[in-house]
Amino acid sequence: MLNRIPVLIHHNPTIEQATQAVVTAISERKMFIVAGNCRVNYHGRASSTLETGERILIVKADRSVLIHRPKGYEPINWQPSGCILNANKKENLLFIRAVRCKPSETLAIHFDKVYLVAILSLIDRGEFLLNASEKDMQKAILLQPSIVEKGLKTITHEKKIEPGFIDVYGMDNTGKKVVIEIKRRTA
Repeated sequence: MLNRIPVLIHHNPTIEQATQAVVTAISERKMFIVAGNCRVNYHGRASSTLETGERILIVKADRSVLIHRPKGYEPINWQPSGCILNANKKENLLFIRAVRCKPSETLAIHFDKVYLVAILSLIDRGEFLLNASEKDMQKAILLQPSIVEKGLKTITHEKKIEPGFIDVYGMDNTGKKVVIEIKRRTA
């Protein structure tokens, strides 16, 4: 990876140039972003049509696909990781298709104008550390007790005892009582 180029930008490419850039990104399993004017059709468990508008398409290296409008943080259309992708030029449009096999779903994106194609070779080995409140941690344990111990069953929470409360009270898979005191910081 000595000659890695983290970001390669194609500014206002022709449809042909944009198609070639996207085809290359797909074949090299790289992340890419396309900004432009597009319409989107989805067929699968339901069906939808998103009429023409200016949007951002993000395709990640794991083959997840997100289509964003200019506002809001949630994608208007998306496909989870593992999609089969292909791109070609069809009737002077950049046509990108993301197919999911199970369940059978197809996302078809047609760009008639492309403002930007960014090909990304990003490296991220950073660990994600979540700083949660004691209430958040308690909720997580109550929803999925196995994060503490396999076979743990919760009986109650905020159990009143002298001199206070037990955050989570339960039983392990051998029948032993388990008391969990939750602290954000080391006690």
